[in-house]
Amino acid sequence: MYRVNFSSTSLPALLDFLSSALVEMGHKSLVAYVAWYWGSHLQKDFTFCSPNLLCWLPPPIGVLKINFDASITANKAAAGYVIRNTNAVLMRVGGKLLPHISVPFAELLAAWLGVRTAIYELHATYIWIEGDSSTAVSCIKNPELQRFGHMPFLQDLIQWQGAMHFCKITHIFREANQVADYMARLALQGDFVKNDA
Repeated sequence: MYRVNFSSTSLPALLDFLSSALVEMGHKSLVAYVAWYWGSHLQKDFTFCSPNLLCWLPPPIGVLKINFDASITANKAAAGYVIRNTNAVLMRVGGKLLPHISVPFAELLAAWLGVRTAIYELHATYIWIEGDSSTAVSCIKNPELQRFGHMPFLQDLIQWQGAMHFCKITHIFREANQVADYMARLALQGDFVKNDA
């Protein structure tokens, strides 16, 4: 449950923040994003996460955080990702329409797309990879233990991790990965990449 102390900031400041910072984020992520912003910037009488950490948290300074997700329908699939910095600024969002494939394969491809974009377009060497698929996160962390270890894009992820100055890989609850989920669902309509920086 999210609780917000509306007396912590002025209404004009809130409206200015909402109109500029939440463009393209979608309604589902509004509560978590506003809660994080108020909690991290105002830090007053405020609870912004449930005890199970059901909200997105920003990366440390200098690190880009890549959230990924996949969406599957009866006849097609899509992979989506969002890359944000420590201020929660959207650096890139993107998605790719795929043929109908398994959920783990689509999730891993979403991670690959996000990491590739961070490395080759944003020149990142400090990254944090996060997704709500425990199978995909486990494959990226321990590819030798998984049945997907032979896949070329998983081999790319392993190689890229070794080339990073910092690389963290974590699982996040679905409720806190809603922006990436939205990007994956949006990609069911076709490929896209957007630079919001």
